[in-house]
Amino acid sequence: MDFPNAAWGTDRADGCLLFNESLCVAIVVIGLAWFLVQLAGSGSRDSVIARFPLAAALAGTAALACGTLVLGTWNTGIPVHAALLSLGGIAFAAGVLIVGAQWLGLFALLDVAVALRCTALSVALAGCLRFAQTALHHPVTSTGFTLVLLLLSVAALASALRLARKGAVSGKDSSAAVPEAEGETSRRDQLKQLALLLWMPLVAAMLAGFIQGLVWNPSMSQTSALTGLSLRALSIGIGPLVAAIIVLAAVSRSVGILEVRRLQRIGLPVAMAVLLLYPMVGPSEGLMVDVGEIVPQAGFSMVLILIWNALVIAARQFRGAGTLVWTASAALLAATYLGGLLLIAMVGTGGRDLCLVLLTMYLVMLSLSLAQDTQTERHGRVADELRPDAFLHRRCEELTTQFGISPREKEVLFYLGRGYNHTYIAKKLFVSENTVRTHVRHIYGKLGVSSREELLDLIDEN
Repeated sequence: MDFPNAAWGTDRADGCLLFNESLCVAIVVIGLAWFLVQLAGSGSRDSVIARFPLAAALAGTAALACGTLVLGTWNTGIPVHAALLSLGGIAFAAGVLIVGAQWLGLFALLDVAVALRCTALSVALAGCLRFAQTALHHPVTSTGFTLVLLLLSVAALASALRLARKGAVSGKDSSAAVPEAEGETSRRDQLKQLALLLWMPLVAAMLAGFIQGLVWNPSMSQTSALTGLSLRALSIGIGPLVAAIIVLAAVSRSVGILEVRRLQRIGLPVAMAVLLLYPMVGPSEGLMVDVGEIVPQAGFSMVLILIWNALVIAARQFRGAGTLVWTASAALLAATYLGGLLLIAMVGTGGRDLCLVLLTMYLVMLSLSLAQDTQTERHGRVADELRPDAFLHRRCEELTTQFGISPREKEVLFYLGRGYNHTYIAKKLFVSENTVRTHVRHIYGKLGVSSREELLDLIDEN
């Protein structure tokens, strides 16, 4: 939440801070409570939202609107009791959780490539709209603009829900992998697989949220405020556009989980290096400094794109896990953001040194993870010869078209072609070994082969 109209060091800024802190605390409390209820429940975890999707969309948007009106009233200078400001933050938090859960469920219906493109375009659009709101100096105009956007958002959400119910969502994964058999994967194993899938993008997003909290108040962090129509403020819109262009240029039409994971391994460390060094740069003036503000804005946007897409993949991989991963992730992100808000008041510019320490820890942790993955990959190989990736991708596309291989089965086929065993494939695709065996059985049946040797011979055919 940005409040560019607040004058730092005044009562108005203190009220905005109270709203922001209430928002974070509410997301943590409600999100964790929601997560635990789902964890303890049965397979009908999403029953309320699933049964009344339009009502949930309206309720969530109404909660967002209530929070916006409370904060907008405060920003106009009208006295608002502290308790009402806190309630406004709580209402906004409830809206974020409800509406976010619905959008995640809708994105999970899309093909991985389509979902990634939609995420990048959404973040780019959000950056442009955020700049437009920042450029509106009057609090009444800014609040009205936000309310109009909320109305447009609920209309878009309602339309998407209607399309989803008709089964007309573009790129819907008809193969959705073969669903996990009841009791095949325990809840503990599923949570372990989710943790393996999400830990890297989630840690990066938590660090980014922590930095956002550290630089939220420019007077304390001694960073530059982004307000008005200045070139520096324009970076709010340009940065997300740059991140979106990079993502769209980096992915192909047939991008799958493997390619997205590679994008995460490259994009997240680069973005985090930029963001963790960002608070170390104090306020300064000049054209190049203003233009350079685009870089951290692009870094924040890149992390946002990749963490949302990781949540989408998690929701696709595990039946009924969409709301589960959303509530837990939102609570963790809000907690780290709140930590930055509270810490900057105590350490001031000392937060810059802390960011340097966090950068070192993150890069070390990432290096250890990459080394472990390399070791696992070496042990998971069961064939002596590795085929070039470009050749494998082409052959997998040909076999998919010729024999009706599903998108999920194509990912399994790629790993089989590289000579990896079922255990390794299950780890890379974050599913159980039984699910991999089911996919392999279907692949063998469609291709008319009965062994790995026959499959590799078929792949090697010209």
